[in-house]
Amino acid sequence: MCWLRTYSKDRILLGLPPTAFQEMNAGDSPTSLTVLEGEIESLEALVGEISVDMKLASGAHLSALFQTFDDSAFVIGNCLRLSMNTERLCLFDPNTEMALA
Repeated sequence: MCWLRTYSKDRILLGLPPTAFQEMNAGDSPTSLTVLEGEIESLEALVGEISVDMKLASGAHLSALFQTFDDSAFVIGNCLRLSMNTERLCLFDPNTEMALA
């Protein structure tokens, strides 16, 4: 992110698209800063993917989108641990709302 050094404003908006989250596997060991855990509140099965709405321990709500044909791992009321794929994060100019990268 070398371009960020030349960015002249003091604020940047961080966008977290639903595709930035991925279900954690047993062998995964991301840092605590990239782990989110919450209760599944609702599901919406789509063609080849599933939208999962969950409530985090902080009370915040989160939507995540998973590309899968097997939605049996997602059950309302179950706990879900997610890691964040930081390569999918989006940065925006707060004034113009234009994508920076």
